[in-house]
Amino acid sequence: MQTQIVCPRCQTPFMAEVHQLVDAQRTPELKQMLLSGTLNVAECPRCGAGTQMAAPMAYHDSEHQLFMIYVPMELNLPMPEQQRLIGQMTKAITADIPPQQFKAYLLQPQNIITMKTFMEKVFATEGITPEMLEQQRQQMVMLQQLMNLPTAAAMREMVQKNMQLVDEQLFAIVQSTLQNAIQNPAAEDQVVALSNLQAWLYTETELGRELEKRQLVMRQLQRDAKEQGGLTTELFAQYLIDNKGDEGTLAMLIQAGQQGISYELLMLIAAELDKAQLQNNTAEIAQLSKLRELLVGVYEEMEQESQKVMQQAQQALETILKAPNTAQAVQQHLGQIDEAFMYNLSIQLAQAEQNKDAVRQLALRNIHSLIIKEAENQLPPELRLINQLIRLPDEAAQQQIINQLPADARPQLAQLLQAVGAQMAENGDEEMLARVVKLQAMVG
Repeated sequence: MQTQIVCPRCQTPFMAEVHQLVDAQRTPELKQMLLSGTLNVAECPRCGAGTQMAAPMAYHDSEHQLFMIYVPMELNLPMPEQQRLIGQMTKAITADIPPQQFKAYLLQPQNIITMKTFMEKVFATEGITPEMLEQQRQQMVMLQQLMNLPTAAAMREMVQKNMQLVDEQLFAIVQSTLQNAIQNPAAEDQVVALSNLQAWLYTETELGRELEKRQLVMRQLQRDAKEQGGLTTELFAQYLIDNKGDEGTLAMLIQAGQQGISYELLMLIAAELDKAQLQNNTAEIAQLSKLRELLVGVYEEMEQESQKVMQQAQQALETILKAPNTAQAVQQHLGQIDEAFMYNLSIQLAQAEQNKDAVRQLALRNIHSLIIKEAENQLPPELRLINQLIRLPDEAAQQQIINQLPADARPQLAQLLQAVGAQMAENGDEEMLARVVKLQAMVG
């Protein structure tokens, strides 16, 4: 909701957006803003000062069965008013939860009285402990002090005294703070100071030099992949082999190319290991064996996660099939209908056709139609019109609808058809592309 606040620096009144309901599953973007410290932070349009607004907040995370409400003490709300507010926010969070998903913890939300405790509980769902948060606080203090020191010698002395704070998180904080400052036109001096500090840390610390080296490897990989039209299995394998002795670089490569970890990749690493064994190269054998074990572990974890996702998709599909009202069941499971669900639905439909199970085929096709209809209902009217035109059986029916369109609507429709056609061409869908081209000709 919108509320008016007054800038504490220049006293300018302005309107700002306040969020009071955060659901980790339904509004993950608000959770990320909460974790990053940007939720309910208003920026003055005049001087650029950021203000953290004191606002009641309800937080719900169904995966961790966490439901809590924070009412800032500085609001000085009487107890009856607090209870009324807590009741309203509880109702707002639980109103859309289906009865079969309602659990006991939702009946009594935790009443949190400090923002520190509130945030510690949210961070805990991400595996971040209070000790980690304290480490981050100390790092931010050190960075601020480093920017204010007059000489490089003084900066080196401070870093040496606080080496326990020099880790990858420190560099991530600098980068994140710098990116936020770049987006603020009034923070030019801060951008310069942070940029200089970042460059100094990369040059003057051992970890910084190591991180810079890793980034050079990643940039080179991106250039090579672009030249080859994408990250090939052979290119990925070569980079992994070339950097097999650097655990940090390997971790970055694996994270960046995780989708490229396949059986073919494992075979290429195994072939390289065979060469090292034939040459009796002990050091190579040890490093390549470790690399293979690392990749096998990631590959197996991905396979297990894929199986889990497919099992969940199948469970959701069977629940919809068994429901007395299919349309209602589809509505209730919209949050579970994703690419994995649709892929599994296509597999189940193919199996039903192969088994000549006409009843199951009909039920599965009905579910598919309901999902497509629901997806189309969420599209803008122009895209719904394009879908309708594409599905019509003959050109005469298509032309009739196009002729009924207002003249001023045709240019926008033509632009959308051009964009849809480009997407079809990129996907290699020649049949759909041909239909779109015909529609473009009709629209003129």
